[in-house]
Order: sequence, then C-alpha cells, then structure tokens
Amino acid sequence: MYNFGVPGDLVAPGTTVWRNPQNYALTTPYAQTLTASTTIVCFGHYPGLAIQPAVSGEIVINKAGDLEILRNGLAASWNVIFKGTTLGAVPIADGSFGCLVVRRDAGNNVTVYDSSAIRTFLPLTPALGPANVPGAWSSNPLVLGDPTTSLHGILSELRVYNRALTDVELIHEMSITRRDLAHRGIALP
Repeated sequence: MYNFGVPGDLVAPGTTVWRNPQNYALTTPYAQTLTASTTIVCFGHYPGLAIQPAVSGEIVINKAGDLEILRNGLAASWNVIFKGTTLGAVPIADGSFGCLVVRRDAGNNVTVYDSSAIRTFLPLTPALGPANVPGAWSSNPLVLGDPTTSLHGILSELRVYNRALTDVELIHEMSITRRDLAHRGIALP
C-alpha cells in the first residue's frame, strides 16, 4: 500500500533513504455489519528503517470507527483500536513479519493475540484484553493502507470472519498461516 519511490542513491549518491514515496489506500468491497467477529492480519514493516524511516501512525487496515490497526508513534508496536476504544499496542519489530488476531465474542469481549501467542497448545495468552467493547460494526468499507500514512511494508494475509473463532480454530488458522508464509520464506515469531 506504499510505493517506496526512487532509491536515494539514484537521487543523491551515498544516501539510502528512498525519495518521492507515495501512500495508497485500497478500499475493499467488504462492508459487513458484524457483532461477533475475528480478524487475522499479517504484515511487516519493510524493508527497514535504513531504506524508509518509520512514520507515526502508519495505517495497516481501517474500517472507519470499527477496527483500526496503526503504528504506535515511531515505536515498533501497533495500536489496535476497536469501536473507538484503543485496546493498546502490540510489538512487531521493524524488518520482520507478525500477525495480529482481533476477536470479539457474542458478549462484546475483545481480545487481541499476536502470532507468537498462538502455537499448538492451550491456553492462549492474549496480548491485549479481554475488554468489553459494545456496538456492532457499521457498513463502512474495510480500507487497506491510507492516502496519507499508509503502512511502509507488506500486508501479507487478511481474513475477516463473521463470528468469534474458538481457541482451537485460531491454532488451526495460525498453523495454516505459518505454513503459507514459510513457503514464501517468511518465518513468524
């Protein structure tokens, strides 16, 4: 969702930061109104700070007013905002990939897991929550990136379910995700 632009050394020899980058937002047709849901998103800030410095608030995904995942300042952590409530930030190192799973059950309890917490055993340890966040999702479309502060990296996986997946289902989904990313040479924590 971000065009890094022109390599810096083509513009000014000896520099590594790329020049003339462009942000993009891709509005998807996904505009479901949901109560219980599970969202799995895998991404990586890439290619690293030497080529393109981090920007505060880089947006991975945004379903206006419903779910937003964005960079926490300049830190290598990502805020999860659900229905206007900031649940907190989850670390994913720059130059690496990670996955966030945001699950809301029928009782409006929102829990966030990172990929390192979902292995092959129970219980799962949440990175954030559970926090009670009432209100159904609106019919706003899901947007990847942002026209002014898009993710400087790669969005690799995105899945949205219209129900809260069970812990066992999350383990299964993450094992599939790990296998798929491993075939592309990406190792998840």
